[in-house]
Amino acid sequence: MRKIIVYIALSFLSIGSAFGQTFSIEELDGDFFPGCGQTTTNYSFNFGIDATSTNGVPTGYYVQDSGSATEDGNPCSYDDSRQINLSINNALCNNYIEDASHCCDDERVEFRIIPNLTITTADNLPPGPELTLSATPGFTSQVYGWRFFDPLTNSWENMPASFRGNSSNTFTLQELFNGTGKDYTQYINIPIEFRVEICNGWFSGSIDFQFIEESPNLVGTPTPSDTSC
Repeated sequence: MRKIIVYIALSFLSIGSAFGQTFSIEELDGDFFPGCGQTTTNYSFNFGIDATSTNGVPTGYYVQDSGSATEDGNPCSYDDSRQINLSINNALCNNYIEDASHCCDDERVEFRIIPNLTITTADNLPPGPELTLSATPGFTSQVYGWRFFDPLTNSWENMPASFRGNSSNTFTLQELFNGTGKDYTQYINIPIEFRVEICNGWFSGSIDFQFIEESPNLVGTPTPSDTSC
């Protein structure tokens, strides 16, 4: 029976869309309850959960749930496979539980839907006055929940509303802190961490970037002077 549990763990994949980016299932918790009789033969089952999407928008998930067995001489077969359709907000903001009753055992899985997204901006950029922060493009705007870690308060904060929802943003340190009431100059030369987070609690990997003061622009025309000795 142990090999069945291994198979289940490998069954949480994603059903790709012909266009746009796709989503996967992340298992949070699961239980397997065997209960087969003394003589069980011809045992087989297929159980897995796949995220579904169209054009970078999550549409729900599909449960593959079928199998058969002969328990103490009594044959059994079933196919309870099903499509669960969800709104964008429900797909991205909730965790789900699926219970499956097989011929002689039960399965319970808690999971959430996550985007197949990574931050594409390099994590080893040299310090600078401006950052272009990008992630995998092609998802619905609700996926791009950009956040940053405030190193002075040790807390994750939402980036400005004008940045959230975009796969890529270019901004200065001052623009990052616009409207927060905080003095952005306190954060000069301090590494700041960035990531994407969606409302079901999933978050991407992160990158650090250190902002420095922008060099002053040259005003007027330089006047040459006699540099001879």
